[in-house]
Amino acid sequence: MMFMSKKRLKLMVSLFLLTIFLILPFTPCVGFAENSQTNAEELIKSSLINGKFIPLEQLPKNANQVSIGIYPINVYDLKFESNTYYMSAYVWFAWKGDVDPSTTMEFVNAVEEWGMIKTPLFEAPKTLPDGTKYLAMRINARFYQPFDLKNYPLDTQYLNFYIEDSSSTYDQVVYIADNKNTGYDASLNIQGWDIKSLTSQKYVHDYGTNFGDLTAGPDASKYSSLKFTMEIKRNTNFFYFKLLLPLIIVLLTNWFALLLKPTFVEVRTAMPATSLLTAIFLQLAYSDKLPELSYMVLMDKIYVLVYVMIVATFMQIILLNQKLNEDDQASIDRIVRFDKISVAIHVVVFVAVMAYLILA
Repeated sequence: MMFMSKKRLKLMVSLFLLTIFLILPFTPCVGFAENSQTNAEELIKSSLINGKFIPLEQLPKNANQVSIGIYPINVYDLKFESNTYYMSAYVWFAWKGDVDPSTTMEFVNAVEEWGMIKTPLFEAPKTLPDGTKYLAMRINARFYQPFDLKNYPLDTQYLNFYIEDSSSTYDQVVYIADNKNTGYDASLNIQGWDIKSLTSQKYVHDYGTNFGDLTAGPDASKYSSLKFTMEIKRNTNFFYFKLLLPLIIVLLTNWFALLLKPTFVEVRTAMPATSLLTAIFLQLAYSDKLPELSYMVLMDKIYVLVYVMIVATFMQIILLNQKLNEDDQASIDRIVRFDKISVAIHVVVFVAVMAYLILA
């Protein structure tokens, strides 16, 4: 039996080692929890105050109720690096009594308050026929929203908008949503996203502290908070046509190497190597648009699958080349049959794992 030359074998081994070297930075790492804190550090941590949002199921009996509605007209500039987004919206307040929420309310998750624009639609609250006082304003500001990118690029995000009273506790002033009139403009378009819903939820924001005011009562840490949530889902066309389609073309190029005649050793070896480098460049291209994350997103897992497929093809070609006898047609036929079966297995495994990753 005729074996491949030592020079060709060294080339194959060098290419294989290069493949391993290139793929290592992109493989997932297993992290282990480290319990390195000292007892003193744990004691300090346990003594810290942790605020929390408690769903408000029953309204306080004697609290002044303030009805609040929101009508977004623009949502834009979603920045995953800083976990922020811009929104322009109309916000209105309706209440009875001596309170004036327009002077005490605050947008809790607003950032860059120096750049926030609040424009009242009229100078002072007006009184409606039933005695209700009413005030509306237009706002334009950037808001903080931690984004969860684990399912990127098939992710769903929730843009939260918190309104809270800054001076009266929840048993004095409570916020409720004007769900009947709350909505968003039909022309509202978030590029690359589909708007699913706009919902509201009442909370008691328990800060867990009286902020050092020794004269404050037992409920001094609890304030009424109202959260509006816009649910948006990334358009699937971005995933299928801009991320997945180029990757499938790379995989097809890799698998086509197994369909070539086994005697085309150089071409069969070069195609998986080229596919691997192309996949790495494609991953770098989409990773540049994401912040530095401590976890793998869905697209990272798909690329790990692709790397495994390419390396498996590479190893198969190298091993079969060592058994290739160009003068033995039966040997060539056996390799051809094995390659065709391998391609079918690769395709089935890829489709099955992809379905699991997307649907899980």
